[in-house]
Amino acid sequence: MSDINNNKRIAKNTMMLYIRMLFSMVVSLYTSRVVLNTLGVEDYGIYGVVGGVVVLFSFLNNAMSVATQRFLNFELGRQDMFRVKCVFNVSITIYIFIALLIILLSETIGIWFFYTKLNIPFNRQNAAMWVYQMSVLASCLSVIRIPYNALVIAYEKMSFFAYVSIIEVLLKLLIVIVLVHIAFDHLIMYSILLFIVSFVVVVVYVLYCNLNFSVSKYSFCWDKELFGKLTSYSAWNMFGASAGVAKDQGINFLLNIFFTPSINAAHAISMQINSAIFQFYNSILVAAQPQIIKYYAAQELEKMYRLVFWVVKIIYLLLIVISLPLFFDTSFILNLWLGTVPEYSVPFIRILIGITCVDAMATPLMTVAHATGKIKLYQSLVGTITICIIPVSYLFLRYGGLEPTIVYVISLCLSIVNFFIRLWFVNDLAKFPVYDFLSQVMFRVIIMTIILVLFMYLMGNLFICDSVFIFVVKLVISSALSLFLFYCLCFNSREKNMFINKIQSCFKQYVKF
Repeated sequence: MSDINNNKRIAKNTMMLYIRMLFSMVVSLYTSRVVLNTLGVEDYGIYGVVGGVVVLFSFLNNAMSVATQRFLNFELGRQDMFRVKCVFNVSITIYIFIALLIILLSETIGIWFFYTKLNIPFNRQNAAMWVYQMSVLASCLSVIRIPYNALVIAYEKMSFFAYVSIIEVLLKLLIVIVLVHIAFDHLIMYSILLFIVSFVVVVVYVLYCNLNFSVSKYSFCWDKELFGKLTSYSAWNMFGASAGVAKDQGINFLLNIFFTPSINAAHAISMQINSAIFQFYNSILVAAQPQIIKYYAAQELEKMYRLVFWVVKIIYLLLIVISLPLFFDTSFILNLWLGTVPEYSVPFIRILIGITCVDAMATPLMTVAHATGKIKLYQSLVGTITICIIPVSYLFLRYGGLEPTIVYVISLCLSIVNFFIRLWFVNDLAKFPVYDFLSQVMFRVIIMTIILVLFMYLMGNLFICDSVFIFVVKLVISSALSLFLFYCLCFNSREKNMFINKIQSCFKQYVKF
């Protein structure tokens, strides 16, 4: 019964997160177009690259975020509320230090990098510095927010998580509406208003947690053993986190160094598309991750394996439904969405879709590795391979004189290598059934992908996408075929029976004769 309740809770939480995601995606598509047209291609590129300087330092709080989430979920899985409170309080203490460290690094190394390495037009340097300083402050606020965010997710209060995200999106929509009518420098005002939104969201999180969770009332707590575990775990996770940030922002900086801000605008657009796709599948990850870690903490490994298999298959279905039309009709979608499309946006997005699919399906495996707490060798190897994109891409751009798309191709190759390394590690750390995973999940996914790609290619040759009507028709056909193939190829017999029983139950409940 407990297992059934857990699955129902995951489904309910996923639904709430999807409502949040769909709303956020629709608003983001609108706001991106308005912001691009309001700021212009050059200022849009400047905002992307300057904000990236601060993001480069965010690996500090990203590493601690994963640590806090893991330890909270683990102690909740063991039902030890005293340890849950200790984890939260020690995390807050560490985060205060991290916020101060981010300010120190941003105002020293970051300032040096801003003035000596970034390619920013002289007449826009003042505005860019405003963007930089507002980004530093927003980054510090995000540090303070993380333990509260982790607590909400650990307790699986996804409705609150979804509502706050919707409020945040509405505030950003209000910014776009106001920005068009402001006579002051749009780039400066945009950065200031985004900082204000970040401040409001942090206040809401703190108030909610203090009112609903007794463990969130902060009091200074010094647990040397727990501090050691958190910092040790975070130290090794920090390398992996920093490698991921370095990969994304390193691409941004390399494109700025070897090309022009307009290429950074194309990169920013592709990353925004990537963010939208991430939101599309991240809902089920956020809903399932606490249960994966809790299953491991309770040593219910078979349940954990089944849940990971299921999550990977559902992630694939969500990705294939949204990615196929986007991949084959990229130019049409970008022209419809933006009007003005920066050069190289189309190839950037197409390659990034492949990278996203590989990384997304590896994320549940990463959660299993983090659940074990034994991540020293795992993060060392995966992080090293990830960060190799920077020197390898630099050599290709510096001495090969190649097109900017080469950095994305290199990133895709390294993502595939890391996927198989993660498989090897989870087998070693958690006795993960790799053969069953490859035969029951990956093999079927690959066969389904080949069939769908061939079908979409043939349909694309028969029907040129030059109107919204044709695009919608192709989207409906590809989605229907994806669902049919997924049912036939990816469901096992038990899952097919559960699916049919659920459909019959819903039919009997809502259809009265």
